[in-house]
Amino acid sequence: MKNYFFILSFSRSGSTTLGQKLNNHSDVEVINESWMFPLLGTLKWRKITPLRQKYIFNQIEKNRENNNSNKFNPKNVESFSVSVRYLFENITNSKASFLGEKTPTNLFFYGYLKRRFKTAKFIFLKRHPLAICSSYYSRWHSSSYSDKFITETVNVIKAYNERFEAINDKENILQVKYEELVSESKIWLTKIAQHIGFEFEEKMLDESDEKLFKNSESEKYHQDSHKSLNDFHVDKYKKVFTPNQIQELSYLLRHEIKSLGYPLDDLITPNNRIKKLEKKIIQKRSLKRIYLRRKTSLVKAKLSYLKFILKQLLRL
Repeated sequence: MKNYFFILSFSRSGSTTLGQKLNNHSDVEVINESWMFPLLGTLKWRKITPLRQKYIFNQIEKNRENNNSNKFNPKNVESFSVSVRYLFENITNSKASFLGEKTPTNLFFYGYLKRRFKTAKFIFLKRHPLAICSSYYSRWHSSSYSDKFITETVNVIKAYNERFEAINDKENILQVKYEELVSESKIWLTKIAQHIGFEFEEKMLDESDEKLFKNSESEKYHQDSHKSLNDFHVDKYKKVFTPNQIQELSYLLRHEIKSLGYPLDDLITPNNRIKKLEKKIIQKRSLKRIYLRRKTSLVKAKLSYLKFILKQLLRL
């Protein structure tokens, strides 16, 4: 019988590094960013019909080039409807007793995952919001400290944090700070192992033999994730941003910094530019806009499935 676990996290928060360390264990397999659960959760599928199975396999194949999901091995489509749990277990090559998955946006589908995997264990990996900003800055914004970078990045971080704050049973989720994971690695990997249900192994501290993003388009953004844990990236944001930029981002993310348990220095008095940016961010976080974004995601997912169905019919 498989024991399931899920790593919930912000994007760019170190989940790939954690997945690499857990994969070093002799009886653990962490599947890399399949994106199947956000898709299933958006569509709210409970039973996966044969046609739905084909669609999920098709989407997994599309993601292989981005995330090296070579752990997936879609077998023949069953002639009957299957559960989400059955589907996940039977499309992996893993013989490990403990099977995990680490798509960052799984956080937004915690309720769905909990209902589909009733005995699963969950880990929430935190990271200082400014460190996440620094990573976004380098990867998606070409190191341009623009108003667009600020509003988009702060909005995303707020979205993740709001989703975690909305979870009612946080006591069942092991919360781990990235900074503590890399500085007190054995202590925290032992806690994680105990939470999931297996024994800590010393080789979990070693450099990983296999990269989760190897030979994928995203590999260059995860170059150090397989290495032994170290605190090289912990305060990197202090070198990336100027003191003034750090003060601006700290002001806009003051709630998130405090909520996630990080110290908050004396805040600046915001100028008109920062006030306008904060107002714009608040508008983006309005309930109406969040509702519309969710509906848009649902429509896009349904249209994608409909397009797949039409292609299948044309082949007949």
